[in-house]
Amino acid sequence: MQDQASSLREITRKRNNENRFTLARVLAVTSGKGGVGKSNMSSNLAIAICQYGKKVLLIDFDLGLANIDVLFGIYPKYTLKDVLRGTKELADVIVEGPEGLMIIPASSGVEDMVRLTISQKEKLIKDLNSLRNDIDIVVVDTGSGIYSDVIRMLIAANEIIIITTPEPTAITDAYSVIKVISRYKRYPNIKLFVNMCKNILDAKNTGKKITEAAKRFLGVEIEDVWAVPFDYHVQNAVRVQKPFVIKYPDAIISSTIKKIAGNILSSQARSYAQDEEDGGLHNYFQKLIGVNSAENNKNVVTTQVDRLKTED
Repeated sequence: MQDQASSLREITRKRNNENRFTLARVLAVTSGKGGVGKSNMSSNLAIAICQYGKKVLLIDFDLGLANIDVLFGIYPKYTLKDVLRGTKELADVIVEGPEGLMIIPASSGVEDMVRLTISQKEKLIKDLNSLRNDIDIVVVDTGSGIYSDVIRMLIAANEIIIITTPEPTAITDAYSVIKVISRYKRYPNIKLFVNMCKNILDAKNTGKKITEAAKRFLGVEIEDVWAVPFDYHVQNAVRVQKPFVIKYPDAIISSTIKKIAGNILSSQARSYAQDEEDGGLHNYFQKLIGVNSAENNKNVVTTQVDRLKTED
């Protein structure tokens, strides 16, 4: 076991050295509650980033209500679980979407991934290593709420995007997510989408409530707040299982998402490319599966988030 753990760490160390300054940015998208358009924003944002010439991987990690495949009208044969079982390679699992977007369909839970054997972890890291030159941005569509699996996915990411709406319950739940994240990530890089806004005042008031409360009570700075208008084109696109940025490229919401994608690409994520411990798809999965502490099958992320089961 000791030799296997050492071998696994050596693989990841070499990979980090090779890839140190070309690590992909990992954007984890979440929401405090369902019904606020999280998966729609994830998928359309990923496509919009592709339209800027970036190579993007979209991972469906909404384990409770996974529906990225439904939004795209695709029917995947395999998932990441097949890779972990050793029956398929990672290349067999990835589905191609619009604009060259790469998609990993919904798969096994993070709890299952944490319990992987050393050999399974080694295979996953090797497979991910094969993608290191093919990805600029990773968009992870997580679940909603403050469940331990969701929080683990969020604090392992470089940047966190929280989707909310102007509704009081959505605002309260979004703040709750920020509160939990702040316990386990000292300087979270959080961006806020205020979705389904009827007017700009709606967006400003919602953004102000959340950002001011986060700064005052949690010491968390949220610098990026984007307003996404309510648009019937979204519902129409869902009905025909096409992303709205593809189906209705000239709609206001499509131009809004494209502008946000451009803003994200022009911003420098906090230390994502300079710190090999923070950046990259490989490091993201390492944090989820506990690569860096294989001897005791625990890692900092796992230990911290497991406290959620006993707190509050």
